[in-house]
Parts: sequence; C-alpha cells; structure tokens
Amino acid sequence: ARIVDVILHDQRSIMTICSRHTNLEGVSDVTMATPHLFGGDGVIMKVPLKLTETESEAFRRSANVIRAAIDNLS
Repeated sequence: ARIVDVILHDQRSIMTICSRHTNLEGVSDVTMATPHLFGGDGVIMKVPLKLTETESEAFRRSANVIRAAIDNLS
C-alpha cells in the first residue's frame, strides 16, 4: 500500500525495494532488495550502502545464492 501511495502522489521516499543490479558486490545481473529513492516515476536512484567488511561479505554471499538460483532456472 505504501509503494502505491508513493507512486500515486509522487511522494519521494527512500524505500527498500527489489531491482535488478548489473553489478552488486561483484555479482552480475541479480535482483535484490536495497534502498532506493522512489517516486511517481518509479526508481529515481539507488541509495549507496555503507557496509562494514563483514556486512559486505554477507551481502555478497546472499547475492551469490540468488545468482546461483537464477542460473539453475535456465
């Protein structure tokens, strides 16, 4: 409901939504939920993540799991 409200009323809001990333932590062509500035026209920009090395490694592992699942579908 919040996403629809943001779109309908062109309210710019930072929201965690899924989008395709061409390169995310070294993993190519994967869709993951990350913070985005979002408005009436959809995604305006991706909000950069400031992660510690431990967080970055965990994020990379998650992206690799999703990439492997995508690869197994084809």
